[in-house]
Amino acid sequence: MSENTKSTCVPDVLAAIGVAQLKKYGTLILQERKRVFDLYTAAFKRYSWAICPPFQKQGCVSSFHLYPLRVKDIDEEQRNKIIQKISEKNVSVNVHFIPLPMLTIFKKEGYAIEDFPVAYAQYCNEISLPIYPQLTDEQCKIVADAVAMSVEEIFYKELLLSAQITFTTTDSIKKIF
Repeated sequence: MSENTKSTCVPDVLAAIGVAQLKKYGTLILQERKRVFDLYTAAFKRYSWAICPPFQKQGCVSSFHLYPLRVKDIDEEQRNKIIQKISEKNVSVNVHFIPLPMLTIFKKEGYAIEDFPVAYAQYCNEISLPIYPQLTDEQCKIVADAVAMSVEEIFYKELLLSAQITFTTTDSIKKIF
């Protein structure tokens, strides 16, 4: 076995929980996850900055276990600021998509994220929202509102900063003439 390969065993208790969950998967868990997924999609589809995740294509349907919302035209720093703002509103989000070249094991093998610009761009604009069957409709609304407010706070703050720089530059040019 390679030194980079790890072997793990699922404890019997976790296996028993998994078996019990499988019995409820199609009739309860999947339906409730889809409910949460649909609530988020309905909340975000009205925003031009939101890229809602695909959930269905010919021949397959999502398990709805993640809601990887993407925010158009942001970089990693902006994404991190948005996550910080969301956290300040007492909502926990995460980033689930981390390209393999960013993982230590692949870095050691010589992979560089610079060689994978599309993967890096997808990493930069992804925010995973909580999605589990026990979330109520009201909790989903709280999450969606926190995300939307945070994205817009960062966008408007940066837009104002950009306008201020433009104004300052224009003002300086007027003084020269």
